[in-house]
Amino acid sequence: MEIKFFGTRGSIPTPGQSTVYFGGNTACTCVYDGPNSLILDAGTGIRELGHQLDDDMNPVHLLISHHHWDHIQGFPFFAPIYQPGRTVNIYVPETSPQHMNAILDQMSQSYFPVSYRDLESDIKLIPLRLGTQLINHFEVTCVPLNHPNGGFGFIIKSHDKSVAYLTDNELYSSAHQHTTPKEWAHLIKQIDCLIHDAQYTDDIIKSRIDWGHSSVSQTIELAVEAQVKKLFLYSHDPNQDDEKIHALTKHFQQLHPYLNFEFAREGARYSV
Repeated sequence: MEIKFFGTRGSIPTPGQSTVYFGGNTACTCVYDGPNSLILDAGTGIRELGHQLDDDMNPVHLLISHHHWDHIQGFPFFAPIYQPGRTVNIYVPETSPQHMNAILDQMSQSYFPVSYRDLESDIKLIPLRLGTQLINHFEVTCVPLNHPNGGFGFIIKSHDKSVAYLTDNELYSSAHQHTTPKEWAHLIKQIDCLIHDAQYTDDIIKSRIDWGHSSVSQTIELAVEAQVKKLFLYSHDPNQDDEKIHALTKHFQQLHPYLNFEFAREGARYSV
C-alpha cells in the first residue's frame, strides 16, 4: 500500500508563506493499493486530487470521517463530480443519519452557486456501519471517534499491510468518550501506519478539553504503547506554522529517538 497527503491542516485552510512545507489545505488523504484507492475526507486538499483524476473514469470511493466543515469543504471543487457518467461513491457514518446529506447540502441555496442536483456524475451516498466491511477491495473497519457530533476512524487493510486513519480524535475526552485509549492501543497494535490527530501542544490542550482533538504528546504516547511501526501526526493547528512544527519535530525526536514518526506533509507520498 501507499498513502499520499493532499491536506493535513485542521479546522480551517491556512495558505501563506509560513505554511508551505507542511501544507495549508484541510483534511484529505488517499490510500492506494495497485489500481485500487480510497479517498479519506474531502477537505480543501481534495481539489488537487481531483485534478489528478481528470483522465481516469474509474469509480471514486470517498470515505467521510465526519461532516465538520474542514472535512467536506473541498467537495464542491472536486473535478470528478462534474464528469458525466463518473460514479462517485460517498461513504458516510450511519450513526448520524440526519446528516447523511451534509456533504451535498453545502452545494445549495446561498452556500454555493452550483446545486448538487445539477451535477452530471452519478453520486451515491452509502451508509458506513460500525465494524468491518469491504470497500473497493480494501477491508475497512469503522471505529467511533471521540469527537463532538461523532464520526468514524478507519482501520484499513489490504493484503498484509494496514493503515489507521484517526483524525479529529480526542484520546482523553470527558464528554465524547466512545473509544478509550486502551481500546485504541489494542485496535491498532503493531499497525504498519497510524495517521492520528495531534492538533494541540500540551500547553494549549488544557484550554481545549472536549473540543475533539489530541495533543502531540498524547498521540505519541498511544503510538509507543501500540508499538506502531510508523506514525504521522495530522490535523495541524491552524496557528502552528512550519517553524513551530519543525521545532516540535526536533523536540519529540529527542524525547523518543526510537519512534518512527513525522508530522504529515501535504504532497508527500509514502510506501506502507
